[in-house]
Amino acid sequence: MSEYSDIVTRQELAYQNLIDILQRYGAGDFAPDVADLYLKEKIVTLDARIGQCKFKHGGFLESDVIKRAISAVQAS
Repeated sequence: MSEYSDIVTRQELAYQNLIDILQRYGAGDFAPDVADLYLKEKIVTLDARIGQCKFKHGGFLESDVIKRAISAVQAS
């Protein structure tokens, strides 16, 4: 594999890790939509070097915040 395909693979892994985390914290079927919202709003960043995600603040994983994110996603 080339260096670029490795980066793309780790980027995809980081995105999937983000979805898994959001599902564990209550986003359920809306986890991909909430992940996209969090990425768009720069609440979370994906680190392609290590295949992980980094939240600006842990409070974005609280259930009430995730519920508001789900409401925002459903409204759009």
